[in-house]
Amino acid sequence: MNFKRFMGLTKIIIAFAAVFIVSAAVKTVVFANAADVPDEISVGLESKYAGLKNIPIKNAALSAGFEYNGAYSQACAVSAAYGFSVSPAGGWYIMLNAGFSTYDEAAVNASAYKNAGYAATAGVTGSDAGAVSWHVFIGGYSSLADAGTAQISGDITIISPGDKLIALYDGGNIIILFDGVSFPQFAGLAGQTVDLGERSYRGRIEFISSNGLLTAVNVVGVDDYLYGVVPSEAPSSWPIEALKAQAVAARTYAVSRISQNAHEGEGYSLCDGIHCQVYAGAGAETDAATEAVDETSGIMVYYDGAPINAVYFSSSGGATDDSENVWGAYVPYLRAVKEINETVDSSWTRTFTLSELTELAAENGAGIGNATDLQITRTNEFGRVTEIAIVGTLGTKIISGEAIRWFFAGTSGSGLQSRNFTIENGVAAQEIGNIAVIGADSGVIAPFDKLYVIAANTDAGNLAAGPLFAVGADAAPVGLSFYSTVIKAPSGMKAFTLVGSGSGHGAGMSQYGAKGMAELGYTYDEILRYYYTGVEVK
Repeated sequence: MNFKRFMGLTKIIIAFAAVFIVSAAVKTVVFANAADVPDEISVGLESKYAGLKNIPIKNAALSAGFEYNGAYSQACAVSAAYGFSVSPAGGWYIMLNAGFSTYDEAAVNASAYKNAGYAATAGVTGSDAGAVSWHVFIGGYSSLADAGTAQISGDITIISPGDKLIALYDGGNIIILFDGVSFPQFAGLAGQTVDLGERSYRGRIEFISSNGLLTAVNVVGVDDYLYGVVPSEAPSSWPIEALKAQAVAARTYAVSRISQNAHEGEGYSLCDGIHCQVYAGAGAETDAATEAVDETSGIMVYYDGAPINAVYFSSSGGATDDSENVWGAYVPYLRAVKEINETVDSSWTRTFTLSELTELAAENGAGIGNATDLQITRTNEFGRVTEIAIVGTLGTKIISGEAIRWFFAGTSGSGLQSRNFTIENGVAAQEIGNIAVIGADSGVIAPFDKLYVIAANTDAGNLAAGPLFAVGADAAPVGLSFYSTVIKAPSGMKAFTLVGSGSGHGAGMSQYGAKGMAELGYTYDEILRYYYTGVEVK
């Protein structure tokens, strides 16, 4: 009797293919040279399918296959009237070491054990070299002792519980058990996507098991991936040249992120969220976005012969920024440019009192005492803020680059939308305390935890329900009648209002700027060469 141990992650790939054997299904990205677009990439589906005990597959039929020497081939076909699911198998298993060359042979032998009362299934095991073998597995038992009571004699191996064991289920029955196979895959019927319920995907789905939980990974061709990225990042109603600029930027950015090992050690190259690029799969695809991807297939943005880090963002509010003002490092092709025709009203305001600034400084570990002032201390040539100072009774906190936006996330809400803003000093809302709004018959209309005084004018407009009065927590009248749920009166509390425009980090291509340029007749390559300085589009 042999005892097997497992270390590392086991991966299963659920795939869809048009023929029994398809080519170039490599798990790792391979480049012939630095300028090549990879055939396939792997995308961790963190948004919907990460850290789960069970992931459904809604397809009615799948075919199991294996990736060996860079090629995917079908090994068997299985069907389920109500779909499949994938889960870590759990438990102890007895593997009969007698191997079979096909799934069907293993399944027939497993049926014989089922008829004898054993919980048996066909399964497959493999080596790091890629060789696989079909076997009969019996289990899973809750303990090694329980496995011993099965009284299975002969040449067997006891498989201990762990992340190496992943099962494909049809309802409550295991169809195939995977025991540490290096490149197991499933392929579906021709032309089908992989339906995981909330979303569906082109290509193949890989399941990574860790600590009893699954994460799905989409292994997909680059353009198939972009079909789901472009409409997720830019409205498909935009001009085609703007969508083509988005497609090329997204393709180039994906290749750059892969080269940066953005998700090294996690089992995939990219994620499907804003950390990399928003990717919502096949269900997000549109005709316009697909056209933009197809018409720019293989095209990327290069600087000095290598694909660039083609960062982009929503809108700048007037001008982009130099990379060193955003992330601290000089990048020659990420230079500030003034917008030509950014077509969006991206204006915003945020107001902070001195007490809020004091709290934020404390949250960020800045020992400045009580805040007394907020100042813009440096901007770029187009007025975009690159440095601010929060002055306090015990010192001053200097904040630079993108850290400015995220400094304001926390006590007072989310981070700033952009760094394109000015500061207006003024009078802020004064908190009165816990109040309730009551009607003329003293019936409570709406409770409020806080009421803020925001202006001197008491004319608040019309109110269909009639006059209202504000009272404090002790039911004592505040003394102001008004016609809305907000009392208006002066406060005298100092505050700082940030008046800004734009959304995003500000380096590289403005998406709404690309839209505006396309509306003026610029082509996608002209748009890209404007936002990325000194580059080639080819």
